[in-house]
Amino acid sequence: EQSNHPLPPPTFGESKLTGHVKFLGKPRPFKLLDNKSCHSSATPIPDETLVVNAHQQLAGAIVYLKGASPSDGSNQPIIELDQKNCRYLPRVVAVQVGQTLRIKNSDPVFHNSHYVSQRNGSLNIGLARAGDFKDLKFKSDEFLNIRCDVHPWMGAEVGVISSPFF
Repeated sequence: EQSNHPLPPPTFGESKLTGHVKFLGKPRPFKLLDNKSCHSSATPIPDETLVVNAHQQLAGAIVYLKGASPSDGSNQPIIELDQKNCRYLPRVVAVQVGQTLRIKNSDPVFHNSHYVSQRNGSLNIGLARAGDFKDLKFKSDEFLNIRCDVHPWMGAEVGVISSPFF
């Protein structure tokens, strides 16, 4: 939740959480997307909208400690979301409030990153060339869907979490 007061630095201890997130249902069959319209050297990419393995384990899930005390993530390492081969890599990322999310273009074509936010202000940025990037910081916890309007199959999920426990 957004506040006008500065957040304290994160507090860390020692703990370990292990497990799997399971998909309860029948996953869609695996398919490749033809993305030749991206650029001449583009290769087919998997449809990663929902990735489930043979054991019903879900890839790309964000697990976080709900209700943990919020803190300032501005000293946490930069998290990079790369536009490469006309897909976002990784497809799902989590950042802490105040932590930098770098959206980068590694392709030789124009990409944009567009999201609509209820708590952090909406954004639509263009990255024209390989190597272009934009650094973002978020003030409030929220889950965002980022799309490339130029290549509609490109999408990523970003979880903005108020504590470092994710």
